[in-house]
Amino acid sequence: MQEPSTPDTLSAPALDLAGVPGVLAWEAMGDIVHKRIVTLEYIQRLHGGSNKAYYLSTVLLPSDALAGVYDTPQMKKRALQLLHLGLSIGSLLNVSSPPEFLRVFNTLLNEHDHDKSRGDKDDNTKAKMKSMFLKKSAKSGTAPNLSEYRSLATSEGGGGYTFMEQPTVPIDIDYAETVHTLCEVLIQAYQKLSEYTEGPRHQAYAEGVMKLDLKVKKTINSILKEVDGVSKNLLDQELRRLGLGNLGGDDNGVI
Repeated sequence: MQEPSTPDTLSAPALDLAGVPGVLAWEAMGDIVHKRIVTLEYIQRLHGGSNKAYYLSTVLLPSDALAGVYDTPQMKKRALQLLHLGLSIGSLLNVSSPPEFLRVFNTLLNEHDHDKSRGDKDDNTKAKMKSMFLKKSAKSGTAPNLSEYRSLATSEGGGGYTFMEQPTVPIDIDYAETVHTLCEVLIQAYQKLSEYTEGPRHQAYAEGVMKLDLKVKKTINSILKEVDGVSKNLLDQELRRLGLGNLGGDDNGVI
């Protein structure tokens, strides 16, 4: 049984627009924007809690199957990062000029990537601090002093962002709901990018949208990675139930 509205592709390929006439580049941009919106709508259905979404037309994804995967400290941290991204994109939608919106949206995505990488470094820093504490205590019987902790904790730097909003959230964030809402604002963002009708259809604008799309795809792929793992497990369970064994063997590749 298949879901009729499942997109033909989840990740439309990047296009090399070098040397392509402006009109053709514009058409290519319009095509990728359409495909990306279809993909985002599909991800929304997967995280909508309806229990009626099929992954790549292969297996039904019940919401409780995803809930178990998302209920981990790592995924809760990721949910907060995606929440910040969604809130920040929502604020930028008030920018009236599509070219200016493209510029600030691109800057925001760079800030999001930096924040994510800094979060990964913070995790490594905490591990180093714990290791330093244990090693020094074992050697001398004393813990590292406060200045040593501060030096290690601040060595990666920090600082505020121009467009990334990071409000404190006092409650646990639902990952699925966050993804669903993020997809909604991303759809609005892509629609806004396609609204540029002032003046000639410059190739530079089309290329800018395509480059920005590559950054959005990174976020989309990270979301689909978890869904893919759950879907393969469910499919293997169904195959075993039918006595067909493990279709993927020991090497669970992408469905």
